[in-house]
Amino acid sequence: MTSSISRRGPRAVAAPFGPLATIRYTVDGVDFDMVCVPPGRFVDGEGLTRRELLVSRPFELGVAPVTQALWRAVMGLSPSSFRGRDRPVERVSWNDAQQLMGALAGRGLPGFRLPTEAEWAWAARCGAPTRWAGADRAKVVVAGSTQTVSISSLSPSAAGVLDLSGNVWEWAGDYYSWLPAAGIDWQGPESGSGCVVRGGGWTPAQRGTRISHRDDANPEDLDKTLGVRLFRTVD
Repeated sequence: MTSSISRRGPRAVAAPFGPLATIRYTVDGVDFDMVCVPPGRFVDGEGLTRRELLVSRPFELGVAPVTQALWRAVMGLSPSSFRGRDRPVERVSWNDAQQLMGALAGRGLPGFRLPTEAEWAWAARCGAPTRWAGADRAKVVVAGSTQTVSISSLSPSAAGVLDLSGNVWEWAGDYYSWLPAAGIDWQGPESGSGCVVRGGGWTPAQRGTRISHRDDANPEDLDKTLGVRLFRTVD
């Protein structure tokens, strides 16, 4: 079993600050790409929920959700209901996601964690005022469906991050609060009964897949709409 890191040059994505570099990681023969996102100021939410947030540090975010192939390579098996190597892993709890990060560290890949809600939203927007990640048309998302689809089949965000709207809900690191305040590197409360999920899944109405939509789930929930995306802070 091996872990390795390789770097690739910038690729053309529609971010207002220019093309973004990606880094490729490998675990036991399974590759996964992370896009390098710069810091930035942005407006999250819609209508009365709008607030200005600032993410002050650059970070890496998974280009796509964690696949079943990657989960199996790291954790030894896949818990998913809808089987397929390139489909997003689902039926993973917030607590399971923490175990994944620990297992990656044990494979020589330290520093991975879940994104905060603000970090997730910045990667979804990156200066683009679209209602869905990378588009103002709901037809680019998987919602109101009967199951997941293979990753990277949906519209990318302005940062070149795929599948942020629809397919699976994605865990954030924050505990849920009613409305995040404006601020710098905002994070949720230190405890709570639910953790933030963003992005919508394959079952809800299309409105639930909008970037601005917020929800929460019990950190022990194992639901076939719940997945995970990797995050890593850049030192």
